[in-house]
Amino acid sequence: DFSTVFGSFNSAFGESATIVGGTNHQSMSAGTFIGGGDSNFIDSIYSTIVGGIGNSIGSGSSHSFIGGGMGNEIYSDSRGGGIFGGISNVLQHQSSFIIGTGITSNASATTFVNSLNLYDALTQDDALTQVLVRASDGKVKFKLASSFSGDQTYVQNGTNTTTGGTASAPT
Repeated sequence: DFSTVFGSFNSAFGESATIVGGTNHQSMSAGTFIGGGDSNFIDSIYSTIVGGIGNSIGSGSSHSFIGGGMGNEIYSDSRGGGIFGGISNVLQHQSSFIIGTGITSNASATTFVNSLNLYDALTQDDALTQVLVRASDGKVKFKLASSFSGDQTYVQNGTNTTTGGTASAPT
C-alpha cells in the first residue's frame, strides 16, 4: 500500500501509483504512472501519462494512455484508449485512439488521424480491381474499380488527370 513520488508539488493518492518527475501532477487511482511534464492528472486505475502539459485521464477510463502533448483529455468512462501526443485532443469513446492535433473522437474502437501520409511513392498497377474510398460517413471502404463511371480524377505517373469513361477504360 504505497506510492512513489519524485519531482515537485506532485501528489499520488492511489495504491502503487508512480510519479517520476515534473511538477504539479496528481494521481488519484491505483496502478497509475506519470512520467514527467507539468500539471498532468489521472483519476482512473492502471492508466499512464508519459509526459506533456495539462493532460488528463478521467474516472472510469482504466487502461488508458496519453503519450505526451498538451491539453489532451480522455473523458470519463472511455476505457482502453490512447492519445499519442498532439495538442487539444479529446477521446470520449472506449478502445479508440487519436494521432494528431485538435481531434475529438466520435466512435468506439476507431483510430483517428489528421492526415495519413504514405512515405513510399504510389505506383500504378492496372491489374488491381479494388480501390479504397472514404464514404460520406468518414469510414474507409473498398469499391470495385469497374464501378466508377463518368468524369473521374485519376493519378497516373504522379499526375492528377480528369477524364471520362471508367477507371478500367479511361477516355
